[in-house]
Amino acid sequence: MIKRLLFISALAAASVLHSCSENSARQKAAQERGIADANSFIELSNTTKISQMKLQSFLLDVRHKEYQLIQAGETEAAKLYITSFEKHLRDSVPDLFIQISPQN
Repeated sequence: MIKRLLFISALAAASVLHSCSENSARQKAAQERGIADANSFIELSNTTKISQMKLQSFLLDVRHKEYQLIQAGETEAAKLYITSFEKHLRDSVPDLFIQISPQN
């Protein structure tokens, strides 16, 4: 009986550890995706003949990705994604960040 309880406890502990590492990997991926998308947006904004509509479309796509993560129950990953996007943009091209920030 005790062996069985120890086995079940070990199995539960392994499951919790596995779940935590999966969450951590998903959150890291969301953070990296936010930075990558910020870099793509910066590149797009530096294009000479880019229309305002394409830039707005890109930003809508960023918000859509955030929304999809929330709908999938990945609220923390969604926060990390959008925070990483905004922080990288703000740190890399402050003027561009100011232009697109909601306060304007």
